[in-house]
Amino acid sequence: KAGAMQWLVQSLVQNLEVEKDQPSPLLGASSGFMLNLGAVMLQLAHPVIADAEKLKKVDLFYLFANEGKVVFPDDLTKLMPLAYFSSLTSAAGSLPPPAPPAAAASTAEFNFITQSFFLCWRALHLGVVPQCNRYENILRGLNHHHAGLETNDPHAMHYLVLKFGTDAQLLSPDLLQEIVLFCSAASTKLIDTLEPPQHSKNAMDVSTGDVEVNYQDWLCTPEQLTADQKHVLLNLPEHLVDDIMTMLIFVARTDPAILKTASMDSTLSLIVFFLRRPWAIQKPHLRAKFGLTLFHVFLPASARSRGDMWSQNTPVDGPHTNLLSTHIMAQRYMSPGLLLLYG
Repeated sequence: KAGAMQWLVQSLVQNLEVEKDQPSPLLGASSGFMLNLGAVMLQLAHPVIADAEKLKKVDLFYLFANEGKVVFPDDLTKLMPLAYFSSLTSAAGSLPPPAPPAAAASTAEFNFITQSFFLCWRALHLGVVPQCNRYENILRGLNHHHAGLETNDPHAMHYLVLKFGTDAQLLSPDLLQEIVLFCSAASTKLIDTLEPPQHSKNAMDVSTGDVEVNYQDWLCTPEQLTADQKHVLLNLPEHLVDDIMTMLIFVARTDPAILKTASMDSTLSLIVFFLRRPWAIQKPHLRAKFGLTLFHVFLPASARSRGDMWSQNTPVDGPHTNLLSTHIMAQRYMSPGLLLLYG
């Protein structure tokens, strides 16, 4: 087992080239290899992401330890870089600097459950997420050269072949179902670490009784961060949150019925957490992606059109589209958060 895990780690470490928009085929593995690696890692992590009790054993602080930094190096863009956080807090008054992780935590050894979960996350980032991002560009190119299909125009045929090849690799229902299940588990892990007290109340149905709403406390400030929240936000690689949103949007626009196969409650909780803390996300494109996720994943099918889809499938309702009306934190804080997001 140790040898297999080492091979998986090296497969990720040696293929950082594939993160680029136009990776060199001489420096990184093919997109097919990385996609297959992601599929293999999903199978390896399946017992963890499908079992709530095993998921609780995943240690998020793997990301900040020496072992985790082999796969998630320090130079990855952080969700809330220290310099950015310092600029926020300097305007509001001095705050004590975040405490560095203890030496024991940095050198800790982690169990197989934790290792397989985070290796899977990194493999999805390097293999599945780039394909999701390129898919829209393929469709845009195919639409632009559509007239050339009748005359076998090289540009049109190029995009057509790319489309068919990507469909065959990426649109497998089994693969998409595993991706959605992983996104649900990853959201749960993040929100349980960032906001455990409130998160335990989020699944309640507002129809069961009156909810006392105080709209004045919706916007949180940096000074309200706990030590654990501050440590996670300052050190969490930005792409981990971005990956969840990217993959869910892709599934919602290609095979939305699969969204019904996993709970989306934690994902909505995670979005609400950041809508209440817009300063915790430095990149505007990621904040905007929260809005896209709300639209494509959580909006009822009646409010969407076929034009939003990337396939012949149509939007469908399910437990995920009911959350906007049953999720207490969304009911309380969604409206002001979206008003601030979109100005």
